Amino acid sequence: MNAAANLLEKARGRKEQTHGQGFVKGNYRRHPSRVEGVLQMVGRRIRLQVTHYAPVTIPDITALHANLRAQLGIQNNITLSDTEFARVLNHLDKGNVFERAKTLRGRMHLAQDDGTSAYIQLLNCDEWCRNQYQVTTQVTVEGHHKTRYDITLLVNGLPLVQIELKRRGLELKEAFNQINRYQRHSYWADAGLFQYVQLFVISNGVNTKYYANNRDQDFKQTFYWASEDNTLITQIDAFADAFLEKCHMSKMVAKYIVLHESDKVLMALRPQLGPKDSRCIDGEAETGC
Repeated sequence: MNAAANLLEKARGRKEQTHGQGFVKGNYRRHPSRVEGVLQMVGRRIRLQVTHYAPVTIPDITALHANLRAQLGIQNNITLSDTEFARVLNHLDKGNVFERAKTLRGRMHLAQDDGTSAYIQLLNCDEWCRNQYQVTTQVTVEGHHKTRYDITLLVNGLPLVQIELKRRGLELKEAFNQINRYQRHSYWADAGLFQYVQLFVISNGVNTKYYANNRDQDFKQTFYWASEDNTLITQIDAFADAFLEKCHMSKMVAKYIVLHESDKVLMALRPQLGPKDSRCIDGEAETGC
């Protein structure tokens, strides 16, 4: 069975499990029609896989932690013991979204069990294509409410891009509002790894926008991506090809998200500035890793 068939089969399985009763997503009931809408779009998720994201099943926080441990090990050529990984989680579980964005771009000094030291790289910003890339769907997290996220892109095991899909015909702002509920209800839970998300992508299939993660979100700060000739890229499949290609995505995170120190916010590149331009929103100079 190929990758597309696998994803479709999983989606059908979820649809059958929830048929006739819906299921709670945050504090809101997700009905079969919502699942049907996602099912129609699930084939487009394959574009994330063909751009070199490895599919991984991460049903909950326990699996997210285990995967993070493995991916950081691969990225840093190290095997983390239980106590060493506990130190890593403790290091990661500090600060707000802005402070964690700074942590992401730094290196962690790790005191190893044998008395030696190691430095853990969370994100390779200098050679941004040299990271570990994965895609997962339907991660469930329990905070104030049990929430289930649509699509998560992981880099070295950390969730850096969150994609929220709505079916065609629904307003894009519904996806935006859904992510705001995630932030209130569960992103902070269990070491707050989802507070390391740098970019959000929202789509109803026809319209697709992106924006940086911040404590206070405004729909006016969501943007369409554009091609080099300034043609807007609105369809989710074309957007996935152009924007979510692994090297482009990690370069966006590493080089084209500004950490604005005075306001303590993240700011993402606007497409009209062009991927070759080092300027970002409001003319700020590039502040990468």
